[in-house]
Formats: sequence, C-alpha cells, structure tokens
Amino acid sequence: MASAIQGRMSELGLRQQELSDLAGVSTATLRKLLKGGPGRYRPVTLGRVGRALGWPPDTLIGVFEGRPVPAEFVDQPEPWVRQLANKIALLDPIQQRAVSRLVDDLLKSNQEHGSEPGRT
Repeated sequence: MASAIQGRMSELGLRQQELSDLAGVSTATLRKLLKGGPGRYRPVTLGRVGRALGWPPDTLIGVFEGRPVPAEFVDQPEPWVRQLANKIALLDPIQQRAVSRLVDDLLKSNQEHGSEPGRT
C-alpha cells in the first residue's frame, strides 16, 4: 500500500503535507500509511486518502487487502486531479478541510445516484 500511495503522490507532484491536507487526515496518520507497516486502518481514512489521490474511495482498501490498484488508475492520472490538487494546496488548512468535506459530500451524492465523478 505504501508504494501505491508514494507512486501516486509522485505522479501528482504531491508532498506529504499537501496530501494530508487534501485528505483531511493528520500527517502522523499519513506517515503511518507511507511506512507500510502492519496496522489497523480505518476504512474512512483509506477512503479519504484514496479520493485525495484521485482514486475511487475503496481503492486503498483493496490494496490493503492485497489487490492491485486498478489498471485505469496506474500511470494515467487525470489532468484535473493535479490541477485541483495544486489549487487546493494554495488554500489555508481550514479552507482545505472545507473543500475535502465538500468533495466527500459530492462523491457520496454521486454514489447514491449511481454516477462516477469525471466519467461520462
């Protein structure tokens, strides 16, 4: 899981603090994920980090369970993800958390209505 997160961070040009802010998780939690050691991870935390990386919320849960990152998300970051991450990184931490909550709400709404963001 650590290598999947690190690889995606590299693709998107994200630093740990930026990803932590985008995902709405502490840097300590993110460091724990990046160390890749055994541990218990809350599904909501994995979902937030996955979404901040531009993946569906259950992607990191699958990686934690031993499944690979789906092929459509490997080496093909969508340009809007990087652009959005760069814009959000310019916000202060309170604004970043608000954006993170808004994205969570939008994704939840899309799931309830059977659509995926960014897909037509």
